Amino acid sequence: MADESGSARDRVQKVFAWIAEKWKGPRQCPICAQERWSVQELMSRLPTVSQESGINLARGYPQILVICENCGYTLSFNAIVMQIEPADKKPDQQETGERPAKESARG
Repeated sequence: MADESGSARDRVQKVFAWIAEKWKGPRQCPICAQERWSVQELMSRLPTVSQESGINLARGYPQILVICENCGYTLSFNAIVMQIEPADKKPDQQETGERPAKESARG
């Protein structure tokens, strides 16, 4: 079994590869115009909301956060669309966290 930090580093590398393939044009932050981005090592999750049950923190959509190192502007990408997480993974099996990676994406 891989340790958590190894799998988080692998995930960050996959995210950088995905960004390099998908992000067309300049990689400038729309707020401060800098081009220094970090990727969080652990995923976040957007909770689901319904009129019947309200906010459901146990279920949600896994997200990869890409953060401007200068101003903190944050881009959120669906980890399933990015193929970082399998589409059939149960919400309680998804990792969440808030540690930013040390590496940067530059355009």
